[in-house]
Amino acid sequence: MATGLILGCFGFWELTGPSQWTGYVPQFLANIASPLVLVLLHGWILFLLGAAALVDFAPVVTAWSAVVVVAEVTGGLLLTSGLTEILVRDVGLLALALVWALESRPQRDAPTANEPGTA
Repeated sequence: MATGLILGCFGFWELTGPSQWTGYVPQFLANIASPLVLVLLHGWILFLLGAAALVDFAPVVTAWSAVVVVAEVTGGLLLTSGLTEILVRDVGLLALALVWALESRPQRDAPTANEPGTA
């Protein structure tokens, strides 16, 4: 739930103030597309992932998607800013997302007495 809140908050902030985030767009991407458009797209992705996490929609897919997006953020920060306290914070968020993803494995029901292989 906490990871969902964090993703949703950052998505909201990117959607409501995209110009404040364009400096984090790596230069090679800024050469391909408008940084403002990329931030808005990224904001929607974060916001939707946060919402999906909060309502427990497809938890395995949502959790692994969060890992991919936060890894992308971490990589982008490393490229644009180098080793900073923001990068350290996002590495921690990546670790939280990874723990969430690893814990989100589909649960199997315990076998019943009528199933083969049970005593």
